[in-house]
This record gives sequence, C-alpha cells and structure tokens, in this order.
Amino acid sequence: MSDPSIVSSVSSNSQRHSDSPLGASDIGQFDIIDDLDYDDVDDGLIVDQELMYQYRQAIINQLYDGEKQYLETLSTIINTYLLPLRKSLKTTSFNFLGIKKAPCTEKEIGWLFNNIEDIYKLHLGNLSMLSERLNIWGPTQIISDIVQTRLTVQREVYTSYFNRYDIMVTTFERLSRYQPFKKYIESIDKNDKGTTVLLSLLQAPVKNVSYTRELFKSLSDNTSPMHPDYIGLMQCKNRIVSIYSEFKPKIEDAQNVNKVYQIQVKLSGQPFGVKTSRRLILQDSFTKSNRLTNEDTVYFLFSDILVFAKQKSNSLQYKGHIILDRTKVRAAANNNDFSVEVMCPYQGVDSLNSTFMSSPSTHVIRTSSRADQLKWITTLETVISKLEQKQSR
Repeated sequence: MSDPSIVSSVSSNSQRHSDSPLGASDIGQFDIIDDLDYDDVDDGLIVDQELMYQYRQAIINQLYDGEKQYLETLSTIINTYLLPLRKSLKTTSFNFLGIKKAPCTEKEIGWLFNNIEDIYKLHLGNLSMLSERLNIWGPTQIISDIVQTRLTVQREVYTSYFNRYDIMVTTFERLSRYQPFKKYIESIDKNDKGTTVLLSLLQAPVKNVSYTRELFKSLSDNTSPMHPDYIGLMQCKNRIVSIYSEFKPKIEDAQNVNKVYQIQVKLSGQPFGVKTSRRLILQDSFTKSNRLTNEDTVYFLFSDILVFAKQKSNSLQYKGHIILDRTKVRAAANNNDFSVEVMCPYQGVDSLNSTFMSSPSTHVIRTSSRADQLKWITTLETVISKLEQKQSR
C-alpha cells in the first residue's frame, strides 16, 4: 500500500505548482520536450516499416510472376516442340529412297532439348510451394524455408543444363541446315521464317539464373533485421551468391558458345559448321587499302582455327581459314611493318579417309599497330600451345 502522507504531499505540491505561474526555466524545459518531437519519430518509423513491407511484398509478387512466366516458356518448349517431335518419330515411315524423312532422331531430340523437362518439373514444384505460401501470406510470413529446400536440387539440375549447353547449340545449328527439320520447325513458327524462336526459348535458363540471383538479393536486402525471415533470407542470399559464383564461368562459356553460333550464321560460303568444343578467343577488324577502295577484313581466332572474312554490312563473306594445329607464328621482318605471319605447315581435305596434301602456306594479318601485332602473336601462340598439349596427352 502507498503511504497516505506521501500521497497527500504529492497532491499539495501538484496543486501549488498548478496555481503558480510558470517560470522561464520551466518554459525552456517544455521547449526541449517539444523539440524532441516524439510523435513525429513514431509516425516516421511506422511509415518506414510500412514502405519496407510494401516493397518486400512487391518483390515477392515479382518472384511469383517471374516463376509463372518462366514456366510458360518451358511449357511452350515441351508442348509446342518437344512432344510433337517425339510423336513425329512414331508416325514417320522411313524409306530408303528418302521419300519421307523424320525431322530428327530420338538421340538428336535428347541433345537438342537438353534437360528442359527436368527444369520444368523443378520450377513447377517451386511455383506450387510459392503459391501455397502466398495463400496464407502476411506481414510476418517467411519464405526462406521453401527456398532452402529447393536450392540443392536446383543446383544439380542447372549444372546438368550448362554442362550440355554446347551440345544443345551445335545440334541446333546442324539440324537447322537439315531441310526436314527446318521445314518442320517453320511449320510451327508460321510467323517466323527461321528457327531462331526455338533457340531463344532453349536459351531461357541462362537468363533465369541471373534473374533469380538479383531478385533474392533484393528481397533479403529489403527485409528488416527485425523480421522473422531476416536470418533465413540472408542465409539464402549467401548460398545463392555462392552458387552463382560457381555458375558464372559456365554462364560465360554459354555466352561464348552463342557468339560462335552467331558468327557461323553471319558467315556465308564457309566449308565448316559449329564444333562443340570451339570457342571464340579473339576478334578484330583490319582495313586493307586497295587501288579502288578500302577493304575491311575481319579475323576470328577460335580455339582450333583462324577464320578471315570480308565485312558486308550485316553479313560476312568467308575468305578462308587456317587450322592451327602445328602452325607457326612470327612478326614481319620489317620493323615498320605491323603484320603477323601465320605459317601453316600443311593443308588438306579429308575425303573417304584419304587426305590430299598441298604445299605449306603463309597468311599475313596486317594489324594496324605494334600493340595489335603483339596481342595477336601472343594470343595465337597461346592457342597453338594449348592444342599441342591436348595432342600430347
């Protein structure tokens, strides 16, 4: 119980203060309290929390919409191309006269469509779990638990995809030059005269890896440390960043495969197709002055061959290529000449297991500066050295 004398004393003091006018010091104390503006701080904190929640909700919605759109892309690949192609193999009768031919073989279907069906099943499960969580969504709801359970499987599925990416693209390039396949795909893509729609769809998983990384990074960065899912999301973010670091060289390699394919498509008159192991190492354009005009020659140094072509607006006219196996490189004898001499010890054409040899040849790359000359000599020697090491194994 409280002491009545104390209560009485507090009451009398309060009455006395209320009856007397405020002094200057008292007014100053109230000014300090007003300057603190407690109500405004609380209102601002509530507004900030609400904005963070809304932004977090927007990212979650974006994640859901992205999964849904990605599944639609994968579904198009499977239902519009893959399944009909499989069905065509069962309904196509083969004739030795070649009257009716299948667009491709069962093995080529496996090479072309990679593990798209596995990726589809993975993301179908992702969307289902995400949809269930959104049905009970609230300000304190967590999402990191369902992400953690899917990351291991996702890593395995996408590793398989990237490991066979070059086979997928080279199979597409070869089949796109096969008339039965080309006509079959064009009959599906009635609004498109080429087969590039299918290839762009098959390349969708490459973009999805980067997209997912950025989205989860944004989600974790915009979740309050006071939120129940903060720690879980930070763990997800760290793991996703780690997986992306592992995938980054694979993504860059896939992009290089795409460049090789694009060069192949632009080239006209070349006697070779895309090779699974071929990668673009260096590309440069040098101008050669003739009596009438200046001619731009584009050089493509690949991991196995050197290709030179004439630039024609948006296309390339093939002029020749050198197989880099056992090739020698040297700078021009004249110090004022920035040319690079590429000496090929032999030339030949393999026909019916017979190789027809011709005399050694030298091709001159007329670079425009000492720096370009050194760059090309160094890079060519590196490529040739790697080819020699592969052969010696």
